[in-house]
This record gives sequence, structure tokens and C-alpha cells, in this order.
Amino acid sequence: MSELAVDGLGNDRLLLGPGLNPAERRTFVALAFGHLLFAAALFTVAKGLGENAIYYLTPLFGLPLLLVAPRERIAARAFVVLIGFAAVHYGATAIAQQSYAFPFTGDGFTSSEGLCGAIGGAIGAVGSFGLCALLGLLRPRPYVMLAVGTLVLSGLGGLGVTLWLMEKAPEAIAPMLWLYTPWQLAFAYFLAKTLKP
Repeated sequence: MSELAVDGLGNDRLLLGPGLNPAERRTFVALAFGHLLFAAALFTVAKGLGENAIYYLTPLFGLPLLLVAPRERIAARAFVVLIGFAAVHYGATAIAQQSYAFPFTGDGFTSSEGLCGAIGGAIGAVGSFGLCALLGLLRPRPYVMLAVGTLVLSGLGGLGVTLWLMEKAPEAIAPMLWLYTPWQLAFAYFLAKTLKP
């Protein structure tokens, strides 16, 4: 497989190159802005929404993408960002919390908290990328980028949960950004690199 590929704009470029073309940049900026909406809502209204507030707020992450995305396959995009990502987030969190019940030992990424977060991060990545692929929203043959993205997001999930739980008051909202900010921004990058323009 050649490292050169034709992007959605007809330009040859390195698939794994760190740069973003204009369509990818637009996607990344929209999702980064979506993270800011998500974080702002987390600080302002999360307490009033109850225990599952985080899942109700998840659609805010992808909402700006709908405003800048092409109108082609808009129904599929709307389903993914408004319902699909929240459902995957809920499922990944539930499975990760169940994995916490198993007796693991060690420190850092091998601790039960770190492993729990890594499991949640991996499930979130695979579920979200899989949903996009199932609905035909991904570019042709993005396998390497999806694999790298899944590994990175798994690691960020483990690191984020570990840092979050090291806080004196992990039930507070501010420490949750240890988990969500790096994960959502990395996810935005990998989604920008793999979504069809």
C-alpha cells in the first residue's frame, strides 16, 4: 500500500501526514468548537441534569460539524453526531465501569482505573469509527489511521481516567476535563483525517 493517496479534494498527500487540508481543518475546528460547547455545558448545566448529564451533553460535541458539513448524507451525519456518539459514549462508559469490577493489580496503565479508562477509550473509538463506517461516512481504506486512532484514544482514555481519579474530588466537574478534553480533541483529529469531506 502506497503512503500517497488522493484525498477528497483530488490532491495527493501523505495519509499519515500531520497536516490537515482545508476540509479536514474545517472538520477539526468544528469539533474543537463542539468540545468547547460540551465543556461549557458541563460546567453550567450538568448538575441540574442529574446522573446521566454527560450523555445528554455529548451531542454538543458534534453539533457544529453539522453546520459546516456538506449537505450530502446529512441525515446519516446528524444521526451519528446527535444520537450515535452519545449511545457509543454511554455503552463505552458502562462496559468500562463493569471492567472495573475485575481484580487487576499494578500502577498507572496496568491499574484497574487506567485499564478501565483504556477499555472505555478503545470501545468509544471503535464504536464511533464503526458507526461512521457503517453509514458510509468514512473515506475509502482509512484502516491505518483508524488503527492508530484507536490506540491513541485507548491510551488517552486510560491516562484521562487515571488523572481524573487522582484528583481530591473526582466527583467534581473540573477534573472530568482531564478525561474529555484530550480524548475529544484527539478524536476530532482522527475523525477529520478519515471522514469524507
